[in-house]
Amino acid sequence: MYDAGSGIGYTLGRTNMNSCDFSSGSYTYVDDNDAPLKTFNIAHDKQFKIPFIKEAIKSAGGKLTMYISPWSPPAWMKDNNNMLQGGKLKKEFYQPWADYYVKYIQALEQEGIPVWGLSVQNEPMATQRWESCIYTAEEEADFIKSALGPTLKKDGMADKKLIIWDHNRDLIFQRASTTLKDPEVAKYVWGIGFHWYETWTGSTMMVENLRRTAEAFPEKNLIFTEGCKEKFSMDSVKTGPWAKATA
Repeated sequence: MYDAGSGIGYTLGRTNMNSCDFSSGSYTYVDDNDAPLKTFNIAHDKQFKIPFIKEAIKSAGGKLTMYISPWSPPAWMKDNNNMLQGGKLKKEFYQPWADYYVKYIQALEQEGIPVWGLSVQNEPMATQRWESCIYTAEEEADFIKSALGPTLKKDGMADKKLIIWDHNRDLIFQRASTTLKDPEVAKYVWGIGFHWYETWTGSTMMVENLRRTAEAFPEKNLIFTEGCKEKFSMDSVKTGPWAKATA
């Protein structure tokens, strides 16, 4: 994937902060109810994820543009007390959660993994059976304006690229229009993330939504943050060219 000579040569990488639907189990980096984040520790990631990222960086020739995305805050920060099944970040935990991003970025960079940017939330309108957290456009804007944006600036991370939305193309224009209408929010935002799945590849409306968003916000960047062959089947693994490697 990352070797430009013998592979695809990707130059962009994304990793999850806390667990996600690709994780083998739910986890965070702090103990329950530790709002000051005194127990913050990424030991969990040092076993597999960080060595894997370092191998990707090595394959990419020593340089890889990395950004982070959370699927869910710790359960005790949310109104449903669950990392799964949606729920919302409680307002009293806006600041601790903003501090959490900073601590995670600092921890990765201490491991020799430079972090280029971050998205506010993966799929903020999807209630999933796995890690998920819901934000309306107004709530995402409020979190950025009152906590995340100022915290990044205060901690010397104003250069980190902050990405909003990080979800499907269908509502990207409406979402961006609401989130970015306040200049006190927009000043912290580098770009608008979108997901692209095969099911919608032929949809003219979806492409039109991106065009409208680009034209409405020419000072912001559009970035493809997630996508794959949606109707994945294990049969393709069993019969594909990689079958022997996975047997």
